[in-house]
Amino acid sequence: MSGAVPIETVLAQRRAADLLLGDVTSAQVWQLPGVSRYRPEMLSHLTPELTGELAEILGARRLRVLQDVLICKPPGAPEVPWHTDISYTGFLVPPRAMSVRLSLVDTERRTGCLSVLDRSHSWAPPQVSRAGDSSIAAGALEALPGGSEAALTAQVDVPLRAGDITLHHCRTWHMSHPNLSTDFTRKTIVVHVFDAQCGIDPQRVPEHVRGHIRLDELPLLPSEAAPRRS
Repeated sequence: MSGAVPIETVLAQRRAADLLLGDVTSAQVWQLPGVSRYRPEMLSHLTPELTGELAEILGARRLRVLQDVLICKPPGAPEVPWHTDISYTGFLVPPRAMSVRLSLVDTERRTGCLSVLDRSHSWAPPQVSRAGDSSIAAGALEALPGGSEAALTAQVDVPLRAGDITLHHCRTWHMSHPNLSTDFTRKTIVVHVFDAQCGIDPQRVPEHVRGHIRLDELPLLPSEAAPRRS
C-alpha cells in the first residue's frame, strides 16, 4: 500500500520511536512490544478508513489488535531467518490474522528490508507444536515440499518508502535482510491484527499466558468492512 500514511503522521511516529529507542548502537534487531501503551500516536495511522479496508482484505467484519511492536534494525544488525507468524498466533481459530507493517523510513535490501515467499500463505503451515514455539530457525524452508531451493523461486524483496504499508497473512513465509549500511537504522511499526470472530484453541496457547488471554478484551478497531459486492 504505497503512500498509505501521510508523511506528517509518519514523522510524528518517528519522533516517538526515537524517544522510545534512545541511542541504539548495538548491532542487533530490537523489538519493543506494546509501544502504543506509552505512545498512543504509534497507532495513529490506523484510521477508520484504513482499518475498514484491512478488514475487507482479511475477509472479516471487525478486527482486533493482538499486539503492536516497534522494530529497530540498526547498522550491522543480522538477517532475521525465514519464518511465519503462525508460530505465535496459532491459537487463533480460524487462523485469520495478518501483520500490518508501516515503514517509518525508506528501506531497501541493503538496509534490511523485508522479503517474502509470494503466495506462501496458501501453502501448508509449518509444523509447530504450540503457539509460542518458534519457527524462526536457519534451514526452516528445508521442511517445505521441494526444500528451500524450490521455495526460494517465489522470493520477492519488499523495499519501501516512509509511509508505505505492507500486509502479510500469518501463514506467509518472510524474512528480513541484514542491515549492511554503516549509518542507517531501519524503523518499522508492526501491528498484528485478527478477525474479531476468531476463537481460541486452548491446547495451542503458550503455558505462561494460558488462562490470561481474553480475545474480547483486546482492542477493537473502529470500523467495519465495506459490504461485499455480489
